[in-house]
Amino acid sequence: MPPPLTYKPRFPRWKSSTLIQAALASRDEDRRWRYVVELHWRGDRATLDAATALCQDPSARKRCLGADILAQLGVPDRTFPGEALTTLLEMSRRETSTLVLQSILMALGHNLDATARAPWAFYKRVFPHKSATVRFALAYALMGREDPASIRMLIRLSQDLAARVRDWATFCLGTQTDVDTPVLRRALLQRVADRHSETRGEALVGLARRNDARILPVLEPSLARSPSWLELEAAARLGDPRLLPRLLKLRARVQNDANTNRLWLSQLESAIQDLSRLA
Repeated sequence: MPPPLTYKPRFPRWKSSTLIQAALASRDEDRRWRYVVELHWRGDRATLDAATALCQDPSARKRCLGADILAQLGVPDRTFPGEALTTLLEMSRRETSTLVLQSILMALGHNLDATARAPWAFYKRVFPHKSATVRFALAYALMGREDPASIRMLIRLSQDLAARVRDWATFCLGTQTDVDTPVLRRALLQRVADRHSETRGEALVGLARRNDARILPVLEPSLARSPSWLELEAAARLGDPRLLPRLLKLRARVQNDANTNRLWLSQLESAIQDLSRLA
């Protein structure tokens, strides 16, 4: 999720060192991240130096915090990006802690431009990893990359045993890249029958973006029942007027139902409008 463009400091009188100690002492993850976000927005040299020192600490918990701070230091414009990236890459060469590996990968996802050279020795070392959390973080780090090696690894991650990993990798393949090859389409098509609904929806959207009519027999029965947001998006993106009658029947069935989610209904209306223009 991109950071907000503005931020009102919650702890304006606290030193960076105080925020770091509070984050290390916190056992509540949401509260811990409040301190981390505050440090992100400070983005000053003192915070950079403190985070860099944490990254070199024997304690995995401290190294994890250091990587989390460097991940988005100086948002929204970023400060010291080169120094932060250098530290993260140095960490990646020696780190073994599952907790820290996850933070490094997420931080690289925030700091490595999609056209930059990826640290493939590191990525190959952590895949496949026994931790689904690390595999998810790897998929995050690969988001937006269009080089063949990244696409191949994302395809493998889209077949992961963990639904969360499959979901994110499928999202990356379907929506976060414009690469369009038979191999990529085949990988998305395999996920159209996924037992995890969001993974299935991301695959449908990805194929719809590529105008792949093979999803039509899958979408039609879904629209006759209670389609998800992603299935409605796929119907709109596919742009096949044959789906319009099903969407109209769906609207007639749910529009007067007080329990219908208003935002979902808005998505349905948008899909109807898109297809109506093509009919």
